[in-house]
Amino acid sequence: MSSRSDKYVIEPARPEDGQELLRILEQMPYPGRVSLTYTRRPDAYRSFYKEGEEVRLFVCRDRRAGRIAGLGATAIRDVYINGDPRRVAYLFGLKVAPDYQGRFPLLPDCYAYLYDYLQKKDVEVTFTTILSGNDDARQLLEKKRSVMPAYEAFGRYETYALRNRPAADAASGRRIRAAGKDDIPALVRFLNREAQKHNFFPVSRARDWTGILDNGLTIADVFVMEEGEEIIAAGAVWDQSAYKQYVVNSYSGGLKLLAALPWVSRLCGLPPLPAPGETVRFYTLGRWAVRDNDVRIFDSFLDQVMQAAADYPLCLVGVHEGHPLRERLQRRRHVRYDSEVYLVNWESKTSPVNDLKPLTVYLECGAL
Repeated sequence: MSSRSDKYVIEPARPEDGQELLRILEQMPYPGRVSLTYTRRPDAYRSFYKEGEEVRLFVCRDRRAGRIAGLGATAIRDVYINGDPRRVAYLFGLKVAPDYQGRFPLLPDCYAYLYDYLQKKDVEVTFTTILSGNDDARQLLEKKRSVMPAYEAFGRYETYALRNRPAADAASGRRIRAAGKDDIPALVRFLNREAQKHNFFPVSRARDWTGILDNGLTIADVFVMEEGEEIIAAGAVWDQSAYKQYVVNSYSGGLKLLAALPWVSRLCGLPPLPAPGETVRFYTLGRWAVRDNDVRIFDSFLDQVMQAAADYPLCLVGVHEGHPLRERLQRRRHVRYDSEVYLVNWESKTSPVNDLKPLTVYLECGAL
């Protein structure tokens, strides 16, 4: 797609763009109390395409210079909305290369490209997230513009970095066990049953757990808790470090002191803070569900998963601000970072927020 300026063209990224995309990502750290570089080593192009089965990575290319001026991606996923499977799109990775910031008039063209693409894919809802501390991006996208879609606030998403140590006696209550291939049918039934009680919970299919998605998630990563022969909790220890990573740049405020004095973190029961320049080593609790969001089941399940994944220093668990189990995470010692969730309204006629039933929102932490 040509832009309104002959200098640029918007087109799908190419495999040979991988290293240039990586350089752009690593030149743009995320702000906040913990300044992080979000990177996709060793190959950014291939990394983006591990975010789902239907991913489109596009670039805005400077024709004269032969350089990438901006990039963005969308992943189309099947999730439950109002109790039924729906196709939604997640917009992510929207970046303007540092040399083009402040003189990049092509955002409307990029959104037009995305809109045309998503219309052909029968997408019903589009959403995105922006780190709460990224004020420049929020101000840019929240401002109403006739040539851009409206970003409608949809609450806050909270990611809890927990010290990977059980908060209680993990031996108490029901026991978890590692899942196997024979558990896939029951796991899929359980996850879909619980998913229908939420908005944006991914639709589960048997093939999701066979490794076909190449996203580091298979049935071997899943733990289940049972009552009799019924699964009452499930979740995966999801390690995505083979294709995306967080590198610490710096800390501010009280976290700067904790990073300099790791024994203080241990004494306070807080997760260990990597030194600046280090890659954060963690797993994400992925595709997790607890029967009826039962507090006692959740506490016991999370404690036992932490015990089973004791080789990792950190566990990440994400919840929307309205999730009924949020308070249980707040009770644990943690470092938290927040993102703002937006529904993208392309036509500005009726708000997509108004079409949603008041169900608990579940967003997949490892897929944001």
